[in-house]
Amino acid sequence: MRIAMILLAAAACAAPLAADMGPKPRTTAPGLQFHAGDVKDINVEMTAEEVHLVLRKGEQGDRLDVTATFHMTNLGDATSFEVGFPIGPYKNMTGFKAVTDGTEHQLKLIDRRPAKEGINEEEAGMHVHDYWYVWDASYAAKAKATHVITYSVDTWHYSEHRSTGYILHSGAGWKNAIGKAVVTLKFDGKLTADHLRSIGPVANLEFKDDSFSWTFENLEPTAADNISISYNTRITYKDEVALLRSEREKYWDSRTELVGLLGRGHRRQGRTERTAAELDECVAALADLLSELKEEDDKLIMPGKTTEKVRMPDDMDEDMRKMLEAIASNRPRSYCYGHSMGAFFDFIGVAAGIVEAHPEHTAAREALVKWHKVGQAFIDGKLYADDAKIEAKNKGDQRDAVKRVTQHMEKAAKLLAPAKD
Repeated sequence: MRIAMILLAAAACAAPLAADMGPKPRTTAPGLQFHAGDVKDINVEMTAEEVHLVLRKGEQGDRLDVTATFHMTNLGDATSFEVGFPIGPYKNMTGFKAVTDGTEHQLKLIDRRPAKEGINEEEAGMHVHDYWYVWDASYAAKAKATHVITYSVDTWHYSEHRSTGYILHSGAGWKNAIGKAVVTLKFDGKLTADHLRSIGPVANLEFKDDSFSWTFENLEPTAADNISISYNTRITYKDEVALLRSEREKYWDSRTELVGLLGRGHRRQGRTERTAAELDECVAALADLLSELKEEDDKLIMPGKTTEKVRMPDDMDEDMRKMLEAIASNRPRSYCYGHSMGAFFDFIGVAAGIVEAHPEHTAAREALVKWHKVGQAFIDGKLYADDAKIEAKNKGDQRDAVKRVTQHMEKAAKLLAPAKD
């Protein structure tokens, strides 16, 4: 139960914490609720909005600086009601300020999901809160108003992999669609667009001069429109590709990681398609996984040993570093273990997917032919790691692995079959 609560808290923390303001957040309502459409009796529309995001690396950690400008139009009589801005389960916003037509609001920080009284320290630490900033807003009849909201939010992180974003669908409660919404993302403080690993949504996105911008017209925002940003704070995409290639001889895991990184590389710029060069690089890395494959008699043989990859800090004691490297050397490769065997054979599916999308790519078809041969050898019990047959020790796991491989093989066979006249 304690592990489950930790995972729940981590998942909540991973969600983007920056968001559009919304009307009538209902401070006593349980849970974080965003309206799917216009709130009843609200005649104020968000005519336009501009959101400027700056992702920066600071001495105390990474943060997302936000400046959001909301242009409002009251279509009805004079009115006043509570306006809210969701924070999330952690009070990790700093410098929050809300100003309307030059006048700063008095804010109230509320928790719509407070912990129950009397719970113990462990339970309190696992409780997922629901913090909001709220204030009272007034709109003159048939008049316009401009809200400017500024703040910084710490980025969620696990190790060097981090995520953040901006929620647009919290603004769905205003009257009518949002006429025009423009969101820009720039970088500062040693972070660049090349640190990104994925960004979304892809629709309405433009990448230019190391910055991103989304332009929405007549937007009725949903969760699909929310901005998501995933990045590596330690190393750029280009440098990570170079590093993994340099580790090819030493670490088997670096080869498999390279295939995954190159396969997702286009996502870092919000593209749905790879460039020709990116496609060639991905296919070459996929083929390289089988570059050591040998055929002896009626068996296919892969090397069985590698040095396990252990991340060590740069300032680690040198004797400790040598000891850990010695422990990690001469270990079985990942495909020798039943629990990770399936991930190895999933590369058949990766190769098939590339051929399906690019049937004329000669190198991709050649790689798929080789992977298909490896899959068949596994099914036939003729695939080895050195002198040991590659198979799961548990019969049930072996059956599941064969079934998984067979599914990939069926797709591969269809793609490789000669075209019918």
